[in-house]
Amino acid sequence: MMSPLRIEAGIVFVVPVFIGGADQSAELRVPPFKSLLRYFWRIVTGRRFGYDYRPMRDAEGALFGRAGDRTTTRRSRVEVSLDGWKAGTLSTWTANPGSVQHPEVQQREAERHSGGQQRGGGRIASDLYLGYGALKNAPAAGRGRGPRSCLRHAPAIAAGTKATLRLRAVDLNASEFDDVETALKLMHWFGTVGSRSRNGWGSFMVERNGSPLPPLAANGKPEGDLRGIARHYEEAIREGITFAHAIGKDHKGLLVWRTAPMNRWEEVVRRLAELKIGFRTQFQFRDRRHNRPEDRHILAYPVTNHRVHAPGWGKNGRLANQLRYKIVRDDDGYRGVIVHLPARLPEGMRRGFNDRELLAQELRVWREVHGYLDGQRGVERLRA
Repeated sequence: MMSPLRIEAGIVFVVPVFIGGADQSAELRVPPFKSLLRYFWRIVTGRRFGYDYRPMRDAEGALFGRAGDRTTTRRSRVEVSLDGWKAGTLSTWTANPGSVQHPEVQQREAERHSGGQQRGGGRIASDLYLGYGALKNAPAAGRGRGPRSCLRHAPAIAAGTKATLRLRAVDLNASEFDDVETALKLMHWFGTVGSRSRNGWGSFMVERNGSPLPPLAANGKPEGDLRGIARHYEEAIREGITFAHAIGKDHKGLLVWRTAPMNRWEEVVRRLAELKIGFRTQFQFRDRRHNRPEDRHILAYPVTNHRVHAPGWGKNGRLANQLRYKIVRDDDGYRGVIVHLPARLPEGMRRGFNDRELLAQELRVWREVHGYLDGQRGVERLRA
């Protein structure tokens, strides 16, 4: 048996984290971090397995453990622990990133969305838009002051909170250990935890020996590790793979964008909210009743007030957005990062429709999203 290999990494949260135990108290736990490590490990190793989930699943179970019967249960060879943090102290929500214009938010709809308290006409609080569920409308918000938010469950974990993530790897060869280290680097670049984490909440930095890991890009050019795990988004979708397995790219380069640097994370929240509203509402609904998915349904599901009446969709259908947001801090300030991890619609959501037409729709929708982001001020695409 080889001697255990160890990694000790500092976790520093850049923005607040909405995560807790059964009693809704702010509580950092190991499972979200181990889940994130496995998530990015699949992206690191996807090409090696030909993007086939079956050998990937077996290798993942052999490395990180799996539950099963007496013959298939395996203990993880990567032990994860978390310590050095203090309980959440963010009891009062004082952040005010400001409101953003939403072309579909009218006064009556805004009030219904926020329990009859939202004010501000066609505007919505940007932190509420990205954090709805973890945040709610502040009761004191008035018509003249614009919409404001507050915590739905206090306390949360404040920006600046630190923890120590320890990995103990047993019987890993050099290649396996490198994969784990690369996955940790992807966590630094794209990883978030907690409620509404795909919208950037729970963004954190990873530190080694007291210093952050290398930044996502230098002078607009990405790290070599990123280029090596990218795949053309059309190829990924055409192949029918339904899980995140690669960083997307197209003929222009990587499908990774970042905003201009800003002084406060709250400013980044506002900019990311503007971008999300923009790329979603460019797809207008044609019908009031949807018997098949329209363009906006391809991005994520469910969509408020726009249920698809078809098998696999309905009130129980779920489709996570393939775009992930993150807020990072570097020498220039705070930035927003957007990455597309391409995948096909799940098979259950395709059943009953013309697959060729649906495939063409998926490819077109994502092509238009990429074009929208490419055309936005203060947003740059990473060069390959």
